[in-house]
Amino acid sequence: MMDFCLKVGTEIETLLRILLEDNKFNSISDISQKRSNQNINIYREVIEPVYNFSTCELYVNPIKKKIKPFESFNLETPDWFKIYSRYKHNKVKLLEVWNLKHCLYSLGCLLILVINHPSNDNKMFNINRLGLRIFNLMSSIPKFCTGIYEESGLASSRDVYLARFNKKY
Repeated sequence: MMDFCLKVGTEIETLLRILLEDNKFNSISDISQKRSNQNINIYREVIEPVYNFSTCELYVNPIKKKIKPFESFNLETPDWFKIYSRYKHNKVKLLEVWNLKHCLYSLGCLLILVINHPSNDNKMFNINRLGLRIFNLMSSIPKFCTGIYEESGLASSRDVYLARFNKKY
C-alpha cells in the first residue's frame, strides 16, 4: 500500500502542476509566482474555482458507494492528501497510517485529474478504457465536455460510456 500511495500521490501532484501551467490561468495577476511556489493551497485557490473538483463524485461499483475524492477541497485539503503529503518522505510512518480508504480516494482523485487533463480538450475521451467496472463518473465528467452520449443516445451522468468532444482521442 505504501508504494501505491507514493506512486498515485506523485501522479496527482504532477497532474495538478500540469493543470496550473495551463494557459487558462495566464490572466491571474500573480500566476508566475504561484507557478513557481506550487502547493496544495495554490491548487485550491487557482484550480478549484475553475474545475470545481470539490463537487465531483464517483460511484464505486464493487462496493456500491459514492465517494468525493476532493470533498471540501474548496475549503481544505482532503485527509488522504494530508497524510500522503505529511509522510511521503517517511515510509515507515506512512505504512502505519495509510489505509485502503485512502487508496480508493487517491485513485478516484487521479481518475478525475486524468479526465480533466488539458491535453484532453476537444478530444474524444473513452471512459470504458478507464474501467467502468470500478467507477462511474457521476458528476465528475470533464468540464470541457460538450455532450454525453451512449450508443442509444443521450446518457445520464451515472451511466456515462463516452464523453463526446470535437475530435476523437
